[in-house]
Amino acid sequence: MSEETSIELSNGAAVGFTGHIHDFDANVETELDHVMMEIGKWVESEAEIFLGHIKMAITSNDKSITLNLTDLEEGVKHHNILGRVGNVHFNFMVAVTDVDEHKLKDQILHIMKNSKINFCLEEHECSCEHDEHHDKH
Repeated sequence: MSEETSIELSNGAAVGFTGHIHDFDANVETELDHVMMEIGKWVESEAEIFLGHIKMAITSNDKSITLNLTDLEEGVKHHNILGRVGNVHFNFMVAVTDVDEHKLKDQILHIMKNSKINFCLEEHECSCEHDEHHDKH
């Protein structure tokens, strides 16, 4: 008999990405708030309630910030400030209940690609379609 994980027991899904963002500044940080809220609202529409955690850790040299969303009413909470630092590395994680993991991953990628953020995921080349889209502006 295999033991179920907490994600399996809660009918949950966990999706994570790592990558980097070009030209990070306060506008990008604001856009990340929007991205995280859109993901949370999508989860709420799928599961009838947003129950989980959306978290992003962003690092540049020896500085870092974290963005956390656990309650749609409270919005995204920020820990620390980076300001304009150029390129940053990020780890992005979404762990929520009552949504399909594949649909969640697809929706996260869709929301991120439709944002104003110039990013690349580690599993993709930086010459990906998203970067080409930004170069045209």
